[in-house]
Amino acid sequence: MVKMISVRMPESDFDALKTVAEFDGMAVAGEIREAVKLLVQARREDPAFLQRIQSVMERGKALLGHADSTGKLAREVEVKELDEAVKVKKNRVRSAVAHD
Repeated sequence: MVKMISVRMPESDFDALKTVAEFDGMAVAGEIREAVKLLVQARREDPAFLQRIQSVMERGKALLGHADSTGKLAREVEVKELDEAVKVKKNRVRSAVAHD
């Protein structure tokens, strides 16, 4: 699957990119795709970036609660259980009203 995006950049950056693409014998879009691949690869190999990811994940877990054995966050499980209990209660009230 291919996703289309629009990129805004200063004219001077576009001109430089266009020149590089010409010398590489590539389209500007191809150069952008290559740049994105190189950036992602560099981040995957960057220990500081990986540490930032780990820190954000740990803060998120601390904020939302700990994951249960199925990997769901405790808070998410509690909310779903509460939603289900509310639905059951509403159905009981509707039944009681309908029988009156």
